[in-house]
Amino acid sequence: MFVDDSPNYPMTFVMEYKLTGEIDRQAFQSAFDQALLRHPMLRSVIRPAKSNRDCWVHAEGYNNQIEWADLHEPIYVNGAGAYINLREEIGVRIWGRNNQEQAVIVAAFHHTATDGIGAYQFFGDLFWYYAKSLGADVAPLPEIDPQDLRKRLNANVSRELLVEKDGEKLSHDTAQPLAPKKDSSQPTGKRFQFPRFLSHTFDKAEYRELRLKAQDDGQTVNDRLLKTLLVTLADWNEANQQNPAGDICINMPLDLRQSEHPPFSAINVVTCSFIRRSNQQIKDREGLSTFLREEAIRVKHSRLKSPFMRLLVQSPVDLRDAETSYASNDCLATAIFSNTGDQSRRFQADLPREKGVVQCGNLRLDDMTAVSPLRDKTRLAVGIFTYKRLLKIGIRTDPFYFSMQDSQELLDLYMHNFRMG
Repeated sequence: MFVDDSPNYPMTFVMEYKLTGEIDRQAFQSAFDQALLRHPMLRSVIRPAKSNRDCWVHAEGYNNQIEWADLHEPIYVNGAGAYINLREEIGVRIWGRNNQEQAVIVAAFHHTATDGIGAYQFFGDLFWYYAKSLGADVAPLPEIDPQDLRKRLNANVSRELLVEKDGEKLSHDTAQPLAPKKDSSQPTGKRFQFPRFLSHTFDKAEYRELRLKAQDDGQTVNDRLLKTLLVTLADWNEANQQNPAGDICINMPLDLRQSEHPPFSAINVVTCSFIRRSNQQIKDREGLSTFLREEAIRVKHSRLKSPFMRLLVQSPVDLRDAETSYASNDCLATAIFSNTGDQSRRFQADLPREKGVVQCGNLRLDDMTAVSPLRDKTRLAVGIFTYKRLLKIGIRTDPFYFSMQDSQELLDLYMHNFRMG
């Protein structure tokens, strides 16, 4: 994630929280400062240290000020995401927008410092400190030992992977990039409104109906969403690009945390699985369903010994050598697909709920969205969430290639195909 970073395509993922109530800006800033103290990776930078190698180093005097403005004041960034230079600044940045009745919190996290689950834990702590400062009756925060961060490699890498040198290799075959829409007025310039989320939410009744239909077809909702995404990407490229070359490839992040692991503070503990299918294979719907069921079983049992994990473990220790090792101008994935379920269940803080809705002091947490970084030539990120017994599909597209209208058409096609099964 660090060597793949660039100002136009930063390796930062974005989260958005929508709250009801009049937020106390000073109390929220104080809660942010206190939450950072529990998460060392989010208050560190990367600089030469031991043996003059790049290391995580505590950042002295880091800027952690939330950028506040009125509720409808837009946020702008230069590129496909919010660029964070980890050599100069810590790996989290927050914008706050509010009026007397509502608040929207947007956060960018550098994926080198933490993954989405770690970011959810951080926000749970932040909301806890905020609620506590306003006098809310909340259970104590669980203890986190910073020394446990030293165990993260052994906790997630199998012993045989450390000694294996041969075997299956990670495929570097070029995937199909997602084609821009034909005859679209593509955006110009490099300054875009942020975070450019689009989403669709299924209500409780429709979500239940979708679950039951998926069960009747021998699928989970996640299987069906993944299958539908493959179909949608193939359909879109066929409609907007002549003779698309390469496979449709989906990058699917996978959590490596295990039940026996200590409760890590915010950190990156994920691997990636690459789901590849040719256009012809995608057209065989029954065969595609069978493949995805078998792939789900394979991934479950091999995530610690996957080709991607082997690549990481056997990569150069020196980041300058790693840049050469990882350098690639190819499209590695057509899209990213991430299903984190109910983000609030990832909070380590035990916050009160009212009819399934998290209460943060005087604030009510109404909605949450989070989407992965966009690598160059990976022009779509899809996030799947469940909260308040609703199913939400959020997307973010590459602003250099897709207008918001194009993105909405893509989302509409995905939702249509999902309903049709």
